[in-house]
Amino acid sequence: MTLPFGRYGLELRAVKSEDIETLRQWRNSARVCSQMLNQQHISEQQQQHWFAGLNDDKLNVHASITFRQELIGYVKLTPLKSEPSDVVESGLYIGHERYIGHMIGFLSGVLVSTYCFEVAQCEYMQATVLPGNQTAIRFNQGLGYHQWGRSSEGNILMRANDVEFREAISPYRSILERFNEPN
Repeated sequence: MTLPFGRYGLELRAVKSEDIETLRQWRNSARVCSQMLNQQHISEQQQQHWFAGLNDDKLNVHASITFRQELIGYVKLTPLKSEPSDVVESGLYIGHERYIGHMIGFLSGVLVSTYCFEVAQCEYMQATVLPGNQTAIRFNQGLGYHQWGRSSEGNILMRANDVEFREAISPYRSILERFNEPN
C-alpha cells in the first residue's frame, strides 16, 4: 500500500521520527487509551522499539494523519488473513485537541476509507470497537459501517464495503468537495 495519500487538506504519510513522541503522548492520554483495545501504557523505550520495526512490518500500514502539514492523528491498517476476502481492519485516533469532535476528525475517517477502497482495493473495512465506546460506534456508522458480530472478547465488530461507505458519505458531498479544493 502506497503512501502518501491525501485529500481534504489531510494526508496519510509514513510515520516520521519526529512524530513518535507526540503519538505516544496522545496514545497514552486517558481520553485515547481508555477507548483502545490495548490500554497498556506505552513507554518511551517501547515506542522507540516500535518505530525501529516499522520498516520491517510488511503486513500493516502505519500512517501519521496530518491536516495542512500538522500532525493530528494516527492510523494502523491491518489486512485480515483469516477472512475469505480482502478485509482491512483500521485503528484510528485523532490526538490533536483542536480536531477532536471536529469535522476534520470525520474527514480523516473518510480519507482512510477512501485510501483502503481506492488504493488498497479492499472489499471491506472493519473496526473492532469496545462496547461502551458510543463515539466510535457513531463515527463508524457515519462511514457506513454496521455491526456484524462480536469478537470472542465481546467487542463489537463493525464492517462496511465501498458501496455502503459511498452511500453513507453522500450527504456530505458538498462539504467534501469544499475541503478538497486547493487552498
